[in-house]
This record gives sequence, C-alpha cells and structure tokens, in this order.
Amino acid sequence: MKSPQVFFPINISEPGSFINNVKKNIKNYFKIFLVKYFFRKGLVLKDKGNLSGALYFFKEVIKIDARNVNALNNLGVCCAEMGMHKEALNYFGKACAIRNDVDIIINMIVSAVKAGKKSITNYYCNKLENYIEVLDVDTLFHLAGVMVQGKNYERAIYYYELCQSRDDFFKIIAIQRKGICYAKLGRYEEAKACAELLFSEEKGKKMAWELMGFILDQLSCYAEAVDCYNKAYGFE
Repeated sequence: MKSPQVFFPINISEPGSFINNVKKNIKNYFKIFLVKYFFRKGLVLKDKGNLSGALYFFKEVIKIDARNVNALNNLGVCCAEMGMHKEALNYFGKACAIRNDVDIIINMIVSAVKAGKKSITNYYCNKLENYIEVLDVDTLFHLAGVMVQGKNYERAIYYYELCQSRDDFFKIIAIQRKGICYAKLGRYEEAKACAELLFSEEKGKKMAWELMGFILDQLSCYAEAVDCYNKAYGFE
C-alpha cells in the first residue's frame, strides 16, 4: 500500500511566492556563511602575524556586510599594527559611528595619537568620559602613557590622577609620572609637590629622587640633577 502523498501548491505567478522566498533565504544564508568564513580566516591570519592576509579577509567581510563592526575594528587594528594609522582611523571611525564600544574608542584614541591628530584624540577622549568609571586602572595607565607619547600632558595628568586615586599598586608610579608631566609643562612647583608626596611614602623615595633629578635637568641644574640620580640609584 502506497503512503499518501502531500502536495504544497506553489503559485509562481506571485512575486512573494514560496520559491522566491526559498531563493532569498538561501542567498542570505550563503552571505552569513561567507561572512563567518572570511572573518575566521582573518582572525587566524592576524593571530599568526600575517596582517596583510588578515586585511584581505576582513575586507571581504565588509564587502558583504559594510556595517560589520568586528571586521571594521580588526581592519583598524591590523592597519595600526602595520603603521598605517590614517587608514586605521578610517576603519575605527566607521566602527564607532555604528556602535559606541569602549575598546574601539580606545583603539581610535591610540591611532589618533600615533597619527598626530590632536583634535581627533581630544574628541574621542571626551567621548570616553561616558565610560571613565568602568575603565580599569591598567587601561587608564596605558592611556596616560599614550597621552605622554602624544605630548598631551594635561590629559596624561588627568589619567594618572585617576590611577593614583583608584589603586594603591599604581599610586607611587602614577604620582611620579604625573610629576614628570608637570615638569614637561614647566609647572615646576606642582612637580616638586609630587616629589614631596613621594618622599612621604617609604616605597616612593627612589622615585622621588628620580623625579627631582628630572626636574633639575629641565631647569638646566645638571650637577644637582646628578646628585639626585646618585641618591636614587644608591651611589651615595
């Protein structure tokens, strides 16, 4: 005995027919498959250090999905690691326009500093203020160092002060680095105040003498600076 057969009527004359929907779904599924495939290939090559190869596959992703934030961010990272900071800014900027993501904003700041784009740096630093309370001290300390690299000492001081107030482990070194920034700005009294604060901490005395040496160097008091460095490194 034959089992009963079931037939589904298909009206191919209608634009939204079953067949057209199937074709559309297959096409979308294939796109999703390609995006995942290209993205994974890009990640593997990036992890192996093959940045140019990774760039190729991440670019293939955004040809299919122009708003793929993860691919845009990884394109920016690859470009930044290859020293292509202006290109990196382009990709990070597109990613930030789609999604407010702390890591991407930080990537944008780092690349802007390395590209010498101070106005872009300040814009994204201001944007980062919305997330400043959730940033860990390691990230803040790294940001401060990036600001120093870009000679943005005021911002560096701000990030060092956050490190100083949030974590005892970073407190001593943050005070010293803050003092160096003050000295770079010619604000020597504030730099010396940082040194005095370090002298009041048992673990901070070596860094205090280093800071005093740096301040005196900036003031062209070279003999006195050498004396401070000698005290810092135990030569006296």
